[in-house]
Amino acid sequence: MRYNFPGDSTERQGKMATVLICPNPGCQSEVTGRFCSRCGADVAMIACSTCGQRHPPERLEADAPACEACGAPLSRQLLIVVPPGHDPGASRGDLLADGRYRVIGPVAAGQYLGLATQPNAKRLVVPPATGAAAVYLQLARHRGIPTLLDFHATEDGSQILVLSPPASSEGELHATLANCWPGASRRRRVSWLLAWLDLLVTTTEAGYAQSALELDNLLVAPDDSLGVRVLLRGTDDGHIPVQLGEVWQRLLGTAENGAGGDSGGLAVDLARRAASGQVSLRELRDEVAAWRHRPPVAVSHAGGTDPGLRRANNEDTFLAWHGDISRQGPDGFDALSRGIFVVCDGMGGHARGEVASRIAVDTLQVAVRALLDERDPAEGDFAARLAAIVRQDVNSAIHDLNASEPESTLKRMGTTLVSLVQVDDRAWRVHVGDSRLYAISGRGIEQLTDDHNIGTRDVKRGVATLLEAFRSPVGKHLTQALGPKGSEYVQPDVGELPLEEPCAFVLCSDGLSDMVPEPDIERIVRAHWDDPARAVAELIREANAGGGLDNISAIVVRFEPSAALF
Repeated sequence: MRYNFPGDSTERQGKMATVLICPNPGCQSEVTGRFCSRCGADVAMIACSTCGQRHPPERLEADAPACEACGAPLSRQLLIVVPPGHDPGASRGDLLADGRYRVIGPVAAGQYLGLATQPNAKRLVVPPATGAAAVYLQLARHRGIPTLLDFHATEDGSQILVLSPPASSEGELHATLANCWPGASRRRRVSWLLAWLDLLVTTTEAGYAQSALELDNLLVAPDDSLGVRVLLRGTDDGHIPVQLGEVWQRLLGTAENGAGGDSGGLAVDLARRAASGQVSLRELRDEVAAWRHRPPVAVSHAGGTDPGLRRANNEDTFLAWHGDISRQGPDGFDALSRGIFVVCDGMGGHARGEVASRIAVDTLQVAVRALLDERDPAEGDFAARLAAIVRQDVNSAIHDLNASEPESTLKRMGTTLVSLVQVDDRAWRVHVGDSRLYAISGRGIEQLTDDHNIGTRDVKRGVATLLEAFRSPVGKHLTQALGPKGSEYVQPDVGELPLEEPCAFVLCSDGLSDMVPEPDIERIVRAHWDDPARAVAELIREANAGGGLDNISAIVVRFEPSAALF
């Protein structure tokens, strides 16, 4: 590999003049020849910016050259954009721009990932008056526009551009918006649409609107920001909202597993109106911006507990918390809706069951509230995170207390747990034991949890009928509870519950579910649909009227989704 030094050839007008920097970390002088006049170091050697180890230039011939001493990268990846008519159809290892860059591989037509063959070179920018390089410099202050690092004029005045790469520091390419869209949260989608509109306004003013009208050119960085890979020319500015609407329609058509598209929602309607020429870019942005302040669901809830008619003390504990939150994001305020609802039925005797249920509720609340404070807690495997909290944090808190006290006072102290955790327009159930969760909707009432007891287990295994299982003296004995055993014996049931229609959920201990049949639970909740507190009071009254054999706890949570966005 030949190393070019300043003065080897005359720099063309509009290029960046080159100065080499001495690779000796203790010197770093500007050099005009092969060797540093100050310390004598060979400028052709490549110095590691982390540890200072110097390497021969041949080490840059690897796709990801790294320091042999510390492993740090010796040269970062770059995006090289070749103008139409000059694309050589380069392959891995080919050199571009007078040998200054070596190709790693193609990204798109005329676009290549590459490495600088002279990482010691520092470019002195001579701003061009015209051409694509001038536009990059003009738009440099705008978010989502790649940074111009170098450019080289061709004989006909075109420009080969060297841009910041669409990749992480580890070299992983940023995903396209189309690939990130399916499964993304409502908040992320709205944020991307706003950033998209801002990019379109910026690029339109510069005459490069096509940059934001090509789905494959829109990339999502690891920090969730939206940007364009390169600037592209070529669209009729008068039809930009129409073209954008058509692109949005294609994107929304891939939102649900790539088949069938979204059936409705405000975004689908807005895309249709844009594609038919009914709205301007400003009107598009105003409508999307308003979505950020729209809570995804309206939530009303109430909870209550009662010792029942046969118990002197109450070993149940419940928590019902919900918050509509307005949180500052990078592009403005987002309306968030978060909630935790939990019922625990303690056991252990000597008033110790109430200790276990209270520990479970307090521990769950602290851990889950920490999750809900995250900007997008539901991204990733949220169900697995909830299960881990119940198994490791909640169970361990009770089990460790059991282990630390004399066996005679706290033996078998434990609790059931049923919880509903809400993140905007999605919810998750998690439960251990025989406390229950019911859903009441247009389809009637449905029990969403299976009791963790011997009777239910035997029915599932087919070794007993429902009647036989619960006539057995051990039918109600729990197969799982929190606290009596180590975490390796606890397997919480977890599942997601989309909040797509008006519905109510009832969380309750077995003091209610054993006393009040499902049809009566549904009847009471529907009779007091707009008053959850009255519904809870009536459910507890009905349980006591049925005998009140155990402590009774219930939470009623009602969700009314706002108009669907996607």
